[in-house]
Amino acid sequence: MRARASLAGYRSRVGRNALYYGDCYDVLRAHVPDGSVDLVYLDPPFNSNRDYNVLFKEQTGAPAEAQVKAFTDTWKWSPDLYAEWDQFVETCPNQPLVALMQSFIQYLKRNDVTAYLARMAPRLYELHRACTSCTASSSPPARSTSTATPPPATTSRSFLT
Repeated sequence: MRARASLAGYRSRVGRNALYYGDCYDVLRAHVPDGSVDLVYLDPPFNSNRDYNVLFKEQTGAPAEAQVKAFTDTWKWSPDLYAEWDQFVETCPNQPLVALMQSFIQYLKRNDVTAYLARMAPRLYELHRACTSCTASSSPPARSTSTATPPPATTSRSFLT
């Protein structure tokens, strides 16, 4: 009941249609409570190794020669990514996710792919935490009340032995 009350207070303070500008990781952690988002539109960067520019137009609407670099869609392990990743590893309550990501990094080494995964994992975790349908479905499934007898165990060799 307390979560509902705090969620109602949040919605009355912020309103139903708030728009934030900034890195979604920072915004989600600072401003968005658990289970308070009904819909997430996700358009992640795709590691295209391209520069993207803001193009300007003349007053007439014709394209102008002027443009400014908006961002580079390339992923590298940088000091800020190392710091963000270390903080995520230390604070993420979903330790199976952390273990999986650490396994990827250990197996694939620190490269562009793992830099992308390390940058996206904390953001995806925060989106999952904030999403109403995700937090509702995170509860364990109800136990089956079926009285059917399970099939007998078979004896087969494991490929892992």
